[in-house]
Amino acid sequence: MIQAQFGELRKGPETLSGRIVQKDSFTMDETLRKRLKYLQHLPIACQFDVVEIVFDTPIVSPEVMDTFSEELKSRAKNRQVRAREERIREMKINEVYDRQMGKMMQQVADIDIGSPQGFPSMWKLHRDSSGIVCS
Repeated sequence: MIQAQFGELRKGPETLSGRIVQKDSFTMDETLRKRLKYLQHLPIACQFDVVEIVFDTPIVSPEVMDTFSEELKSRAKNRQVRAREERIREMKINEVYDRQMGKMMQQVADIDIGSPQGFPSMWKLHRDSSGIVCS
């Protein structure tokens, strides 16, 4: 977007400030070299990060933003999917952990220890005028 706004990256601002919304780490290979032409100068096997930020102050024009709107929507949707998958993964990890620690049995087992059905040998039954009474 900066290149589209200024024509060349070197004509853009020297420093950028904003909030990081996504960071992806890569290792340069032939496929990436073909896809990311602006990074062709990096040697094969070089590790690098691509960071998406929301600028503190607008740097690119609304026209440039419109040009990239579909890509921005796609990135936002991918972030939502990743966040959802991460939440599901964390829930599964917590479930396994809780099960290992015995917490799931405590939650699942709903036994009333004062119940004559659950513990019949602990109760003596006798009848009175109102029916069966446990004592």
